Amino acid sequence: MKEYLLRNFGALKAKGEWLIFLDSDDEMEVDSLFFFSNEILRNAHSLILVGTMCI
Repeated sequence: MKEYLLRNFGALKAKGEWLIFLDSDDEMEVDSLFFFSNEILRNAHSLILVGTMCI
């Protein structure tokens, strides 16, 4: 199955307020979720957070 189909399926089934995608070759620092949550709260008008950029 194509990865994008699995991501779309996961997004449809998600029940949380936020959603994060990691590929099998991605690594995430220990405090990344803390950083992301702070950036999301500081940029509540944004729809997407990519790395350190809010869109």
